[in-house]
Amino acid sequence: NLFVVTAEKNIEELSTAVSEKSSDRVKNIAHTLKGSALNIGAVSLPEACLRLEQLCTGGDLSNADILLKVVKTELARLTAHLADIGYR
Repeated sequence: NLFVVTAEKNIEELSTAVSEKSSDRVKNIAHTLKGSALNIGAVSLPEACLRLEQLCTGGDLSNADILLKVVKTELARLTAHLADIGYR
C-alpha cells in the first residue's frame, strides 16, 4: 500500500540523515512520517516521530540513533498490524 511504501522510503532517508547528523533533514523527514501515520490513525509511530522532531529542535542528535530504532520498531509494528487487518 502507498503508506507502507512511502514510510519505508522515509525510513531509509531518515537513517541517512541521522548518520549524516543533519538535524534539519531528520526533523523534516520525521515530521512527514508523523503526518502520514496520523492520517491513517496510528498513535505510537507519530509519537516516536514527534520525539525525534523535538530532539532536532535543540540541534543535539546524540540520541537520534536510539530514537531512530524506536521509529523503525513502531513502523514495523504498524506495518504488521495493517497487514493483519488487510489494509490496502
